Amino acid sequence: MKSIIHIEIIFLLIFACKSDRGLIFCEGVSTKGEEINCGTKFSTGDLTVIISSKESFGIDEITMDIIKIVPGGEEKMLTLPVEVKADSSKAIATISLYEEGRYRIQAMKGEVEISQGNVEILDTY
Repeated sequence: MKSIIHIEIIFLLIFACKSDRGLIFCEGVSTKGEEINCGTKFSTGDLTVIISSKESFGIDEITMDIIKIVPGGEEKMLTLPVEVKADSSKAIATISLYEEGRYRIQAMKGEVEISQGNVEILDTY
């Protein structure tokens, strides 16, 4: 009986966390909207970012800050505009990262952070 309860708790935790994953980094998205090869480590190049918000965006454009994690702190590299649907809480953007390193990506609505995530870029070529 205890193992059934443990399995149910683990199941609930997995699916409760999955609905609010913040930023997801993938190699792409299929025509059916399925995420392709997602993770936190990628080789240099283009990367698909799936942005999830707890509530609808309420505006037509948000921004995405690309921040490189450097010894002793962080260095803001770039801010990109991302077109979104005001009544949606999910958006997809493509970023290009050709410099090896660790990055923190923030999705912003004005000065308010919607979500964030970390990704590592490796030069494997």
